[in-house]
Amino acid sequence: MNILSLACVGAGLLFILAAQSPAADIDDPLAAANAIYAELLANHVKDGRVDYRGLRARRDQIQECLKMYGSIRLSRFDRWTIPERLAFLSNLYNLYVLKIILDDYPLSSIRKAGGWFSGDPFEWKVVSIFGHRTSLLIIHKNYLRRDYAEPGIHFAVCQGARSSPPLRHEPYNGEHYYDQIADQARVFLSRAPDNQIDVKRRRMVLSPIFKWYEEDFARYAGGVEGYIRIIAPPEWGVRDAPGRFSVSYSRFDWKLNDANPGRK
Repeated sequence: MNILSLACVGAGLLFILAAQSPAADIDDPLAAANAIYAELLANHVKDGRVDYRGLRARRDQIQECLKMYGSIRLSRFDRWTIPERLAFLSNLYNLYVLKIILDDYPLSSIRKAGGWFSGDPFEWKVVSIFGHRTSLLIIHKNYLRRDYAEPGIHFAVCQGARSSPPLRHEPYNGEHYYDQIADQARVFLSRAPDNQIDVKRRRMVLSPIFKWYEEDFARYAGGVEGYIRIIAPPEWGVRDAPGRFSVSYSRFDWKLNDANPGRK
C-alpha cells in the first residue's frame, strides 16, 4: 500500500500501535520512546497546533525520547522495512524540531531560535543518530529525500510553522506509515490559505512546499498538478477534472504553530 490509497485508519488503533513500532518489546528503548512521545502528542497537540507552554514543562521527557532514539544502531535500522525506517526518521525529525523550539521558548518563529547570530536552526548539528551528530537539513535532504523515493514524507515532517504540514497527534509507525502520510496529505491540502483548489475554475493555489520539492513530486507523477490529482480525495472532483489547472503558490508563514500565541 502507498500514498495513493489515501485510506484513513481508526484513530484508536493507531494510538495503540504507535507505541509498538517497529518493535513491541517492553524493554526496547524505541518502543519506550514511542510510548512517551505518543502521550506527549496526545496531550499537547490539537488540530496541528502545539501547546508549547505545556510541553516546556516536559522537556526532560522529550530529551529522554531523543536519547533513546539516539541509542538505535545503524545495524538495527538496516534490518527494518522501508516504512519502519521512514517512521523512525520522521519521528526523530519532528522531535528535534520540538526540542529546538522549546529550548528557546517563548519565541515567535523557529527561525529566531538561538538568537540573531546562531544561523539557521535547521543546519545546527544537534541531531544524534547512529553514533554521530548531524542536522535536520541533512536528515531531510539525505536520509529522507535521497534515500527513499517517497514524496509523502513532505507531509510527515513539521517545521514548527503555521504553514508547515501539521504535527500529527500520534507518532508514525511502520505498519501504518503510508496510511498516516496519506491522511496527512488530505489534511494539509484542505488547509486554506496555504492550499486552495478550485475545480470549477481549474485553479490551484498550493503551498510553496510543492514548489521547493517539485522534482520529488514530478518524479512520482510527472509534475505537481499530476501529483495533486493522484492524492486529492475522490470526492473533491480533482482527479478526473477536464483540462489543465493553473498552479500558483501561496506564501509560507513561518510564525510558530503555537496553540497559545501571545500567552507566553
